[in-house]
Amino acid sequence: MTREDLLADLLRRAAAGGLALARLDGAGHPAAPLDGADADLLAEWRPWRTWRALVGKTAATAGWRVVMIVPRGGVLTLYLVDPQAGPLSAPGSLQIDLHRALSARGIPFADPGAAFARAAWVDGARRLDPDDVASLRGLQHRLVHGRPRREGERIDPRWARAALGCPALLGLPSPLPWLAAAATALLRRPVATLRLAAAKSVDRTARWWRPPGMLWAISGPDGAGKSLLIESLRRSVPRRLADDARIFHTRPFLLPRLAGLRALPPGQAASRPPTDDSRPPAGPWR
Repeated sequence: MTREDLLADLLRRAAAGGLALARLDGAGHPAAPLDGADADLLAEWRPWRTWRALVGKTAATAGWRVVMIVPRGGVLTLYLVDPQAGPLSAPGSLQIDLHRALSARGIPFADPGAAFARAAWVDGARRLDPDDVASLRGLQHRLVHGRPRREGERIDPRWARAALGCPALLGLPSPLPWLAAAATALLRRPVATLRLAAAKSVDRTARWWRPPGMLWAISGPDGAGKSLLIESLRRSVPRRLADDARIFHTRPFLLPRLAGLRALPPGQAASRPPTDDSRPPAGPWR
């Protein structure tokens, strides 16, 4: 089963189960080709276990496998692979982002229920209004980046008024629109704002004792090519290899080993390896 057919089956199963789920790319058909490497879906606010079970059952029926699940408060990211096609090939991998809150920089700027109210039914699945999708995507981009996605982009004044209180605020330089969206969310959607903040806090805390999948660490001496390898992987398989890649420059043995804290017996001081003359010798604590 192709990833487009898998996505269409997921949308139909959600509709049959009474769950509000729709594509956030304005596709006219549930099995339309994906726009990019991932599939963004608008989902109603349900516990993550509900959506995990639905995606897992759909993937198992199609012969696919869920390899990683990353909860992020308002967004649930799931990575699926087709064992027959290979995980790093575009046809054999699928990233699904379930947005149960339309947020920008942690602020819920729109009500998903209003978008679902204008949705239509196509082949047993919900289809959001294309104008609503374009307005929501454009509004989110402006609130996050402070500029339109493309030249001549039009945002429905109805959505701008619901997010900012006044459509004219969209023309102001960043970060004024985001500050207006934050104030509007606190005044008009305080429950949704607090709910989103609490969900993000819970998901971030849960990662400490239940990591969301496989973590790869690449270590080696300076100049070995670690950063180049990571950046090459990110460019070759964007958003299909990992949710995030971060580079830390650390020094091993920053804290002393317990054996180094003890005083050396007489006659063993000369057995230490010689140090570089350009730097002072490092003591146990250093």
